Amino acid sequence: MKKTRLCRRLVLAYWVLAFTALLPRAAFAYIDPATTTYLIQIVAAVVISAGVGISVLVYKLRAGATNIRMGFLALQIKLSGKKAEGETPGAAGARGAGAEKAPPVRETFPAIVRPGDLEKMKEKMPAFLRETATPRPATGEAQPAAAAEGKWRALWRDDRPYWKRLLFCALVFASIAFTFIIFGVVDLTQANASMLPFRFSDIQREILLVALAVFAAPTIVLPVLRGRVYDFFLCLALGLLVAGYVQGNYLNSGLGTMTGDAIAWEELMPKTLVNLGIWGGILLFFFVLHYFTPKGWRAAGAVLSAAVIGIQLVALSTIQSSGALNAAAADPAQEVEGVLTTEGLYEVSSGSNIIVIILDRLDDEYLEEIEAGDEAFFAPLDGFTRYTNFVTHYPATMPSIPEFLTGKYCYFDIDQTTWLNEAWGESTFLPELKSHGYTVKLYSEKGSVYDEIQQVMGIADNTSVERLALDTREAAKKMLGLSAYRFAPDALKPSFWSPANDFGRLVYAEGDGSEPYVIDDVHYYEGLTEQGLKVAGDGGHFTFLHMQGSHDPLNYDESLQHVASPSIIQQTRGAFTIVYDYLDQLRGLGLYESSTIIIMGDHGWPNNSAQPEVEQPTLAGLLIKPAGAPSAPLAVSNVPLASENLRATIVQVAGGDPAPYGVPVAEVPESDQTPRKYFWKWPSPEGNGENHLLMYDVIGDGTDIANWHYTGSIENIPYNY
Repeated sequence: MKKTRLCRRLVLAYWVLAFTALLPRAAFAYIDPATTTYLIQIVAAVVISAGVGISVLVYKLRAGATNIRMGFLALQIKLSGKKAEGETPGAAGARGAGAEKAPPVRETFPAIVRPGDLEKMKEKMPAFLRETATPRPATGEAQPAAAAEGKWRALWRDDRPYWKRLLFCALVFASIAFTFIIFGVVDLTQANASMLPFRFSDIQREILLVALAVFAAPTIVLPVLRGRVYDFFLCLALGLLVAGYVQGNYLNSGLGTMTGDAIAWEELMPKTLVNLGIWGGILLFFFVLHYFTPKGWRAAGAVLSAAVIGIQLVALSTIQSSGALNAAAADPAQEVEGVLTTEGLYEVSSGSNIIVIILDRLDDEYLEEIEAGDEAFFAPLDGFTRYTNFVTHYPATMPSIPEFLTGKYCYFDIDQTTWLNEAWGESTFLPELKSHGYTVKLYSEKGSVYDEIQQVMGIADNTSVERLALDTREAAKKMLGLSAYRFAPDALKPSFWSPANDFGRLVYAEGDGSEPYVIDDVHYYEGLTEQGLKVAGDGGHFTFLHMQGSHDPLNYDESLQHVASPSIIQQTRGAFTIVYDYLDQLRGLGLYESSTIIIMGDHGWPNNSAQPEVEQPTLAGLLIKPAGAPSAPLAVSNVPLASENLRATIVQVAGGDPAPYGVPVAEVPESDQTPRKYFWKWPSPEGNGENHLLMYDVIGDGTDIANWHYTGSIENIPYNY
């Protein structure tokens, strides 16, 4: 007994120490929660598996010791029985007539199996074993009917009481509801916090109700079933639980993130087939396990369900410690909610206007292809020059747009929020415009320009810190769809895929406040045609308008009609149709000639997304009309430009000194050899989550890949945004 208690204490001590070690420490440095939960779940799985192994080992050692003791006892019984049977009558008489007669062996050592025990044991056997142990009927004609009846009855026969079926079912579906509904949504909400306009606490009521329904409905209904019918559904549920958990944590490499990019599913067909094979193997495993050992199946199902919950509870505690689950975790005094709004979206100044129109992912090759197919397409760009040698510093919106508006490079060595705080806090570019009397309006979304509204407060004049209303039901629906996208097999993922900009439409202003600006080109065009541009004031006006342009999702054509799958060129032509209407309205107000207008891509098409190095040039489209430019057809220039030249030009137009920002566009010679930085973030081909930052100097003609000079790299950058 003492040894047994010692073993139990050792096992209990292991579990206490293991879970204590897994609890998060406040002193740890900030780690991206998306990566944190992934690593913690792996560690927790190892710890729990080791704990289960230790528990099983201790149990087997105890069972083995008991078996040895019982073996010795059986041997003793056997030897004593032989001794009693081998005693002769003479030997018995020699002990004396008055000697007491020894009791029979059966009375000294009671039988381990007593009469009637065999029938009781048979009743407790699983159905298929009981049928094997039951003698067949002697009559030949009745045998087939009885056998058929026995097979059907065996499907429903169940010696487990209702409450046992209920408990097992409750554990399995608690794990399913917790994994796919609660933990899935919490983890994804935190991982994409910089792009989502809400927290989990905003939608927790809806998510918990869905989780309760997913748990309660099958838990109440399925235990009513019995026997193999009940076991079939539980085999299926266990298979879906384990396969979904494995999918969500280990099998989603190469499927992209919430960038809005459509995924070429047809190119993933080999991976999809392998993925279906893995799912089929996991599902089949539980049916095979049940066939050979129903008791082992129940034990495995209970342990796996509990382990999955335990692993994710550890990860959830880490997210909780970061303040992701509840707004109360943050300091209310430091927390400001707000967005960039549509205030003044269709307004211009009667004085100086500097207008920057971003057509997202406008590549210079798209302009070339459009012009090759229709030479007259760019005729409305009167007085514009197309610059074919424009290098943006990054191949993605984040951090390309913040770099353009602040001038601060990003090396992905600090988290996104910290970098944006530094970039906006240190920049003098837009404050310089405001010092010259300019109103600054930034029309973009969270995740493209900022991730906390206080970063641009005091700089942008269209910020709002009013309480915004959230369509919680639709937000919960979107997050559940995103969770399904994460945990579903590859073959079903297209049904759940959603572009990132769908989430920006979930918030709206209460009362008469301005609406949050959402990147939606067709919606913007409808407002432009219905309301029209209006003159508001005579001071300087800087407008930064971020449109979807050439970026996925591709959902409208050149006629601005929503269609299923337009080409990039069709959508780009549609975006220019909006721009042309804007320019025509400027002409109607008599402000076209006096306005400085820049139409540009925040980055080009990242041609090198599958390569460890830049193998072909990536140049963004750029068209500029200076204020006062004479009427002339679209000109073309190969002057080497970067964002520094644009900031210097804008400051110069506003009346400031361009020197601290760079050389204005008009002063850059075509032979300029100033290096232009380009940062290429490349994921490791091993698929281990590591990313590398490759750095290039583009000197001279950027259309020639020979002028893209590799200068070094930063291995295993700690952040990826």
